[in-house]
Amino acid sequence: MKKTTILLVIALGLVIAGWFLLRSKGSSTPSKNSEASSSAMILFYGDGCPHCKNVDDFVATVPNLQNKLGYSHKEVFLNKDNAATMLDKAKTCKLDTTQGMGVPFLWTGSACVEGDTDIINFFKSKL
Repeated sequence: MKKTTILLVIALGLVIAGWFLLRSKGSSTPSKNSEASSSAMILFYGDGCPHCKNVDDFVATVPNLQNKLGYSHKEVFLNKDNAATMLDKAKTCKLDTTQGMGVPFLWTGSACVEGDTDIINFFKSKL
């Protein structure tokens, strides 16, 4: 009887230790390529896109705009993961993504803004 009790205590201890180990791995800091939060503001763009350049040109006129608004950039022409993320965000806004999406595209954390003029106006409204 005493041997069975000891084995049960050891097994229970291993289960608890394993649970803590799995829990601590799940709460680790996200990697560089993962999003810290689904509500983080993201500006999606494509290399060589003239409308994206219009947004970049505006951003360059406002010192520290990216830091002030706290948004990240994600290139979608060459990065399939970023393109998939953009489509997921567009779907949350109930946009038709069956034919793909255009850029620039801004996920505000809760809403979608499409096109250079609307994105620039959105940024201006936040200044």
